[in-house]
Amino acid sequence: MRQKPIDSAGSASHRAAMRLRSLALVCAAALVGACAPTPPLPARCAVGNLERVGGPIALTDEQGRAVTEADFADRPTLLYFGFANCPDVCPTALQVMRAALDARPANAPPIHTAMVTVDPERDTPAVLSQYVASEAFPEGLRGLGGTPEQVRAVTAKFAVYAQRREDPGSAAGYVVDHSRNLYLMDRQWRMAAIFPDSLAPAEMAACIDHALAKRRQS
Repeated sequence: MRQKPIDSAGSASHRAAMRLRSLALVCAAALVGACAPTPPLPARCAVGNLERVGGPIALTDEQGRAVTEADFADRPTLLYFGFANCPDVCPTALQVMRAALDARPANAPPIHTAMVTVDPERDTPAVLSQYVASEAFPEGLRGLGGTPEQVRAVTAKFAVYAQRREDPGSAAGYVVDHSRNLYLMDRQWRMAAIFPDSLAPAEMAACIDHALAKRRQS
């Protein structure tokens, strides 16, 4: 029986089609990768020229354990600076953070979240432990504090404004005025993005994912 001749052109076309199909499957299956489009950069989301902001940390978490940036090296980290007795700004910011993380795609890479207190005298590990456990806040939110000297060192590195102000009308006798930015650190603890807590949840989510995509591509 004579063997049917091979159509080399057809075979090449078939192989090319198979390669394209394989590439499409890889793009569809990848959780995060170059195939996924980078979300647009929202206004007030800074992702460049941030090298002078941030640095190593040496603090205490809500369980009383010493922590450094090495404890967050397995995934990016979103930091907020606030305090447990903050009447409205801080809880609102943390609730928006929760909504932003919930708005991210289901296959988005997970990130750590943490609040660094700007009121270390009152925010003991026991106080922070109860505060960060609120169901309205991001799941797994860490509470970071320490001695006043440790906290001042970190706020200085992150250019955070924090000033105690006497307030006779407050049950605690004083409040702490502070800046209201969020800081996204990559796995190498380099600053990936800075943005205000006044962003809408969808904008905040887009800022986070744009910054992480940009960092992966660099």
